[in-house]
Amino acid sequence: MKRFLYLNSCFACCLIILTSCGSRTTPSEAPARATQTNVAIATKTAEDYENGSNDQMNEHHEYLELIVQNDTSGNIDEVAIVLGKNSCTFGIVGEGASAGHLGWQQPVGTNAVVQWTETGGIKREIAVDISTAYTPEKPGQLTFAITGARVTVKFKSIDK
Repeated sequence: MKRFLYLNSCFACCLIILTSCGSRTTPSEAPARATQTNVAIATKTAEDYENGSNDQMNEHHEYLELIVQNDTSGNIDEVAIVLGKNSCTFGIVGEGASAGHLGWQQPVGTNAVVQWTETGGIKREIAVDISTAYTPEKPGQLTFAITGARVTVKFKSIDK
């Protein structure tokens, strides 16, 4: 009976992780090499963006990978990237680790809100202007590096 409950809880956890960001792509769709990098640093808080009213949504974009890099001194929990009305969640991201979502298909605007909870239970939310770093016409990786109370955004175009 204990084994049955253990297997059911493991299955439930796997199911939640797989569905947290929508559909996944296969490993064969991984990028071949990087060709260009753009960087932006968050300078505003989420409250500065008036609930996304300044965000111009780009309905059509090339292949996109959303990556969260934890550069803090501890684990972070409840990690999410909010792009317009869509959210991509990552759960717990360990110290020095990264998590990603391959093949983001939802609209991407000019702003993103990065949310996480620090080890001590402190909730953080930072709005980032990604328009200076992200190039929607090129396939690539959009990496959000969290360092303390700061978020750096880097876009690396890839050959797909």
